[in-house]
Amino acid sequence: MSHPVRLILVLVFLFGASSPLSAASSSYQLIEQAFNAGKFSDEERLVLLVQSIKDQEALPQQFQSSVVEVSKSATPILLEVHAKWESFSPENKTLLRGYYLRPSATHTYNTPSGKLKIHYNISGGDAVPTADGNSNGIPDYIEWLADYADSSYRTQVTYLGHLEPPSDFSGGGDSRYDIYTEEMPYYGYTQPEGYGDRPWGDIYSYASVHRNFYGFPPNDDPEGNQKGAMKVTVAHEYYHGIQLGYEVNMGSDIWFMEMSSTWMEEWAFPLVNDNYGYLSYWFNHPEYSMHYSTGGHMYGGFVWPKYLEENFGAVIMQQLWAETIGSTPYQDFATILANYATTLGDQFTEFSLWNFITATYDDGLHYEDAADYPSMSIMRSHSSYPVTNQTPTASKRPDAMAANYINFNLPSGPGTFTVEFDGDNSTPWRVKLLTMVYSGGYQFGEHEMTLDGNGDGSFAMIDLQNWSRLIMIVCNVSQTLNDRSYTYGASFQPYSGYDVRVNATDDDSVYSASYTVSRFQVENAGIYPDTFAITADDGLGWSVNPSPHRLFLNAGQIDTVNVNVNCPPLTNEGVINRIVVTATAVSTMGVDDSDSCLVTVFVQRGDADNNGLINIADLTYIINYIFGGGSVPVPIVEAGDADCDTMVNISDAVALITYIFAGGPYPPCNPF
Repeated sequence: MSHPVRLILVLVFLFGASSPLSAASSSYQLIEQAFNAGKFSDEERLVLLVQSIKDQEALPQQFQSSVVEVSKSATPILLEVHAKWESFSPENKTLLRGYYLRPSATHTYNTPSGKLKIHYNISGGDAVPTADGNSNGIPDYIEWLADYADSSYRTQVTYLGHLEPPSDFSGGGDSRYDIYTEEMPYYGYTQPEGYGDRPWGDIYSYASVHRNFYGFPPNDDPEGNQKGAMKVTVAHEYYHGIQLGYEVNMGSDIWFMEMSSTWMEEWAFPLVNDNYGYLSYWFNHPEYSMHYSTGGHMYGGFVWPKYLEENFGAVIMQQLWAETIGSTPYQDFATILANYATTLGDQFTEFSLWNFITATYDDGLHYEDAADYPSMSIMRSHSSYPVTNQTPTASKRPDAMAANYINFNLPSGPGTFTVEFDGDNSTPWRVKLLTMVYSGGYQFGEHEMTLDGNGDGSFAMIDLQNWSRLIMIVCNVSQTLNDRSYTYGASFQPYSGYDVRVNATDDDSVYSASYTVSRFQVENAGIYPDTFAITADDGLGWSVNPSPHRLFLNAGQIDTVNVNVNCPPLTNEGVINRIVVTATAVSTMGVDDSDSCLVTVFVQRGDADNNGLINIADLTYIINYIFGGGSVPVPIVEAGDADCDTMVNISDAVALITYIFAGGPYPPCNPF
C-alpha cells in the first residue's frame, strides 16, 4: 500500500566512541570553532554539521576529520535544522533532502527469526568484511550481525513485551525492520522517516551501523572488541526503533531515549560494558539535570534505568515506554512509580544516594556492578569546624533533578556533630545523609534530613565513634527549576564521653490535698557507665520526692524515676505546678540534664474536709454544714457536691452513705 511520508530531518541517535578525544579536533569541533570566529552564517553551519554526520567526504577539506565526536550528540544539531527548516534557502533544502535517502546496498540477508533484514555491500567504501568461514555465501560479519539483531528482538519484544518498531510499508523491500551497514565516524544511528499506522504519533524508521567496527574503543566482550561493539550497537539502535513506535517528542524526550537505549546495551549484552565509557560524564557532573542532553551525559545517565531495573525489575522500562503515549518522561515516572507505592522524588533521592556507593565504596548492597562504576564527584569537603554560611560553588548549583555531594570528615572523640541546611524557599529539596566507615570494607548508615515548608532542617549525630565521614547529598527534585542555591553549615560540640538525657513521660494531675506519681525517663547518653544523682524541684514549694535518689546506668541504658508529688491541703482547683527533675553525673562535673512536667490540681467532689480522702469524716462534715451550721466545704463549696448535681444538700449525704457503706458509685464528676 502507498503511504504519505512526512519529511523528518534525520533525527540521528548517535553514540560515539567511549574513549577520550585525542588532541586532534573532530569535524563538529572544527565547524563550531569557525562559526564562532564569524567565518560563515548559522544556516551554513547547520548544513556543514549535517554533512559531518551523513557525508564526511562532502565537507570542505579543512573540516574533515577522522576523530570521533563523543561528547556531542548529533541529534540536537538535526533538531535545530528541523526548527529552522523554513528559513533555509531552496538550494540548501535540496542539498539536505539528498541526505535523507536510505543508504545504497547491493545485498540483503534476512535474520533467522525473519523479523529483521540486513542490507550490506561487499565492495566499495561501505563494504563489510567478506570472510565466509562456513562458505555459505553470506559474510560472517553479516551472520553475526543478524544473530545480534535477533537476540535484541527477543530481549526487547519477546521478553520485555515492547511493541515491535512500526512497519515502514516495505521501505526496505518488505515489512521486516531494516538495518544498514555503512562507513561512518560513529557506531550507528536510527533514522525516523514518517508516521506509522498506529492510532497515535508513532514513527517508522530504519537503523544503520558501522560496516566493520575496526579500530573502535576496547570493551569487555569475551569474543573481542569488534563483536562487542556490534552487539551493543544493534541493541541500542533497535531500541530506538521501538521507542519511535510509541509517541515521543524527539526534541524534549531525547535524553530519556538515549539513556534507555544505553541501558538496553547492558540488559541485552551484559558482558560488553561498552557503555561504561560514558559513566564519567554523569558522575563528574551530578549537578547537571537528569534531562541534560548535551555530550555524553545522557548516555552515562543509563544508571537511572539501571537503578529502576535493579529495584523494580526490567519490566518497568516497558511500562514506562508504554506510558509515553500522550505523556512526558517525568509524568511517566510519576505514574508508573505510583503503581509501586512510591514517588519520583523518593526514588530520585535514593538513586542519588546509590550513585555515591560505587568504585572503592561498593558495599555489595546497591548496584550489582557498583565496583566498576566511577567515584562520585564531591563538590566540597570539610575537616575543620564550625562551617558557616556555605553556598554551592556557582558552577555547581544543582539544576532540576540533580544533586550536590558534600563531604564532612567527622571529628575524633565524643561529641555532637550537627549539619544545618537552608534551601531556596521556592525549590523542592530533599537531603540524604550517609554515614560511612571502613572496617574490612565500607559500611554505611542512611538517613534523611527532615525539612520544613521553607526547605530548612538540621541533622545531629552523637555516635561519632562508629563513623569516620558524613556525606550530605542535596537533591533538587524540581523538574524545571535550574541553578538553585542553598546555605549550609556544620558544627561540633565535644564532650568528655559522659552525658545524660532526662525526659518527662507526660504531664500529670492531682487532687487537692492528695498526691500523684510523675514519671521521668533518664538515659545515660554517654559512652561510659555512670551513676547519676536525681533531684526534684517545683515552683510552688510542694513536697516532691524522687525515687531513686541515685541511679546507676550503663552506656545507652534508660531507667524510670518516679516522683511523689504531694499537693498541700486547701490548694484550689486549676492551680498548675511545674515539676523539674535533674540528673547529674557523679563522675564528672558539668554533665547534667533536666526536664519538667506540669501537674494540674483538681478538687475531689465528696472530699468536703479536703484531707485527700472520701470517708465518714466527709459525711459528718456535710451533715454539720447542712443541719448544724458547720463550716463550708473546702477549698471550694463544690467539694461537698458528692452526687454532682451542682448543689450541696441532703442528697449529697445520702450519696456518701451509699458510697461508703453500700458500695455505691464514686462521685461521677471527678475526672479520675
